[in-house]
Amino acid sequence: MGVHRWDLRVYAVGRGQSDRTPILTYGSTIGGRDRQQRVEPPIQIQDCRLEFQSRHAFAHGWRDDQGAVIDDTPSLLVIGFCNPAAPMAQRDDVLVSFAFTDARPTA
Repeated sequence: MGVHRWDLRVYAVGRGQSDRTPILTYGSTIGGRDRQQRVEPPIQIQDCRLEFQSRHAFAHGWRDDQGAVIDDTPSLLVIGFCNPAAPMAQRDDVLVSFAFTDARPTA
């Protein structure tokens, strides 16, 4: 499996289109034997929109991957992606899991 990189941006819902600054950003490189990653962003007290992008390396830079939501619950989002041009590519060749944990301290 080749090298991929992914980026997640979290935007507060209700902000004007002129304010496109994300409130959180995450990203990483993944590939080879590393096929799964897990990120635990804190739960937000406001409604948010997530934007996810993944790409794979090729000779002259990066090309877009094909992505799919594998699991989507209030506490877990799993996104699978692959190089759609690769022979026998599967939508879950690479998995990134986002486990939304409560940011409030426990007593």
